[in-house]
Amino acid sequence: FPGRDGRPLTGHAIYAEPLDRLDPLGPVKQIGDDDEGFSCVDDVARVALVYLEQFEKTRNPQWAEKAELAVRFCLNLEDGKGHFYNFVEKDGRVNTDGPTSKPGLNWWSARAFWALSRAQRVLPDSPLQNEISASRQRTLERLEEAQAVQEAPPQLRAAYAETGIRPGGLVDHSGSITSIFALALLESPDTRNSPLLREYCDSMARLEVPQQHPLLGGLHLNSLSDRSTVHLYGNHQVQALAQAGAQLGRQDWIDSARREADVYPRMLASHQLPFAYSPAP
Repeated sequence: FPGRDGRPLTGHAIYAEPLDRLDPLGPVKQIGDDDEGFSCVDDVARVALVYLEQFEKTRNPQWAEKAELAVRFCLNLEDGKGHFYNFVEKDGRVNTDGPTSKPGLNWWSARAFWALSRAQRVLPDSPLQNEISASRQRTLERLEEAQAVQEAPPQLRAAYAETGIRPGGLVDHSGSITSIFALALLESPDTRNSPLLREYCDSMARLEVPQQHPLLGGLHLNSLSDRSTVHLYGNHQVQALAQAGAQLGRQDWIDSARREADVYPRMLASHQLPFAYSPAP
């Protein structure tokens, strides 16, 4: 479909279902969403990460080619300020108004930034490198602006005070979104040891629920807006803390990651890994 710059783009449908339900591994039909769109940065950025990982492991050029197509899709949805629109229709129309598509420091911008950061490292000879570098720099500027915030929203002041996290220490008050940005920062030597990354990891470690909690002890809260529930969907805090701790020599971050990982066998033995975990009904 046509991109915003007029050049054709390759995306990925957000859903698919088998043409023959008795043959689930056979041909599939691509499906979009009537309200949101047909393809989105949130998903295509994750596809790009898979392709880039495959290319890094195999050096097979087909994976580099597929990764570049996915990266171009993400670049096309940037708003010029380091944020990303999310959804696009089959005809190339960008969903600029939907709540799951508006630009900001949110899930889809975090995943796009991660994909671009990995592409910058893994595809150094790509003709997209200048665009990737410029886009990453704009997002970094937005992250630094957000980190400089000194005051928490009134409804979250108590949560920030009680956890000891500084306002600005989490992206969108979310450990999960922060963890994706942290993993992106770890991809690049120029941001791997940045104050931004260090504060993100310190803040995520402070989201760990105390061990004495009967159900949630050791897990990391998804967001300061809900401190009674741990959401595991999209939550990369264990991965981010473990990788950052290993690369930067911070045993406290590794220990925080391990304490959550040690809970998973208990979950799997009892009721598998849930979408969310809470003492509430």
